[in-house]
Amino acid sequence: GADAAKAAPATLGFGRREEADNGAEERVIAAARSALAPELWNRLDDAMVFEPLTRAQVERIAHLKLQQSSKQLLEEKGIAYACSPAVVDFLIENGGYDPDLGARPLRRALERFVEGPIAELILQGEVESPAEIQVDVDAGELVFDVS
Repeated sequence: GADAAKAAPATLGFGRREEADNGAEERVIAAARSALAPELWNRLDDAMVFEPLTRAQVERIAHLKLQQSSKQLLEEKGIAYACSPAVVDFLIENGGYDPDLGARPLRRALERFVEGPIAELILQGEVESPAEIQVDVDAGELVFDVS
């Protein structure tokens, strides 16, 4: 199993479409199957190979995640936040996008750079409900303007 995992392509499960057309999909699935224990493989309903997410797709996901996060904060604490388009670029440039990992790093970047600092503002008593926070980028750093 471990030898098959080492022999598998670095982007196991995330090959480009032209590679998949040349039999790579079957090789990737075979490598995954041999890398996983049979009892784990049998728990999977189906195996599929996806194209990597583009930066534009991750940007759309970032916008959606920011909206969801702001909505949740508003519902739970009565505090909303809105981000400028530059914030999405900031998140992507600072670890929120990796062609091999897709949008997975975006969640960590969102927590680290947006949700964490907003939580700190709330815990320090600098933001009280009702409030709105404008998040923007200034001199390469995120800034939080509370109103």
